[in-house]
Amino acid sequence: SEICKTMCHELAHCIHDNHDEQFYDVMRDIQHEHANIQSTMMKLRSSGSGKYKNNSGIQNAITNRKRGKGRRLGSHRVQSK
Repeated sequence: SEICKTMCHELAHCIHDNHDEQFYDVMRDIQHEHANIQSTMMKLRSSGSGKYKNNSGIQNAITNRKRGKGRRLGSHRVQSK
């Protein structure tokens, strides 16, 4: 959706100010990661007939994040300014 595209665009600005090649690389990475998250959530929702049948995938992601093994959206390409 246009809202998601705008969100990814604005998040990319947190890393790169200008609309250069690096900016668009970061934006594409964020869009790809967002699409993967949406796909995973849709699969989880559909497996439980509208409710999460099993939230082990979500729980694993939370646990991994707490242990420093996870990633924040768009964080794998962060460069210092």
